[in-house]
Amino acid sequence: MSLPTEQFKVLCVNCGAELNEQTGYLASPDWYEDTRYVHYCRDCQQKQFEDFAENTSPAFAYFLCCAAYNIPFIPEAMPSDSYDVDEITWMMYLENLDSLGYRFREDDEPAAFCDGITDLKVLFEGRIDKNTRFAAGLSMERTAGKLPGTKAQRRHWGTLAGYTDAEYKELDRLYGVISADRVENGINQQEEYTLREICKLQLDYSKTVAKGDFTEAKKIYDIISKMSENNLLRKKDEAPLAPIKIDTMAEALEKKGYLRKGKILPYDELLKKLQGDQAKYPMSHDLLDYIIRAWVNCAKRNFGVPESDELPYEFQVEAKYGELDPEMSAEEKKIVQDLGLRPMKYEAKPKGGKKSASGKKME
Repeated sequence: MSLPTEQFKVLCVNCGAELNEQTGYLASPDWYEDTRYVHYCRDCQQKQFEDFAENTSPAFAYFLCCAAYNIPFIPEAMPSDSYDVDEITWMMYLENLDSLGYRFREDDEPAAFCDGITDLKVLFEGRIDKNTRFAAGLSMERTAGKLPGTKAQRRHWGTLAGYTDAEYKELDRLYGVISADRVENGINQQEEYTLREICKLQLDYSKTVAKGDFTEAKKIYDIISKMSENNLLRKKDEAPLAPIKIDTMAEALEKKGYLRKGKILPYDELLKKLQGDQAKYPMSHDLLDYIIRAWVNCAKRNFGVPESDELPYEFQVEAKYGELDPEMSAEEKKIVQDLGLRPMKYEAKPKGGKKSASGKKME
């Protein structure tokens, strides 16, 4: 079985990331043929799974993603607490398919959707079968008309507060006003969350003032002020921008060796200098592996999956530029001994035309 990367590059159709053994997921040649990888990278698969879970149900999200990516739906591979969706739920399902032996067929080709459970009547206890029909008179207009706000508004602002159409529109207006000065520099996810929470409080403040309940309004106003202060969202909290001086920048580059007597290095020297400018961390590669294995086993415990002494292949990090010490220090060995950590083992590279792993072990 030849991998697509041996012939041409395969990219995620959503984010454009190049698909390989780490970023992508090798799927059945049925429907994928020469590209072989699922058309979404692992991160985008997780995001689509979350989207399906939110808009249908977590149970149906597994089935939809398996069908969409042509991989088998295996109930045993679902993580424990599988209906509590978080940012790694789908990733854990993919890992469990592999660890439970359902990822590949006997011919070493990746399993397809048809190799799992596909009978809806079996999956949903007889409530859905091949003869199930849609509700009479079903239409987008009638369905959407039952809920206030647009789909996007409900996703952005939630439904717990029971907002009306007018309130959803006011929240959108408030967000536009509050975020206007920050759009140019970009708004990260944490900032957007905080801004939207402040918009909700601003709406509550306006409604409370309209009722004449100024005591309650003051409480809400104090919460808004405190939240803005804690998140540095007030105008006076913004750090002043230090002017960038050309001579200051040139001096810094001179100290780093990128300039010589005020002139940038020749191309060949500059390239070599840049290539050699790699970070160096005060720890060994072996200790990093112990740390990563602890993270993986913590995730497994959270999902009810047995822990393992093996470090999964996809989490084995290669130190390419000498950024980590090749051998453990005496202090690190004492830490491992004091914590009673089991000797490290390394999972071999998976089947499917991939080379075998080095199989090294730590003392």
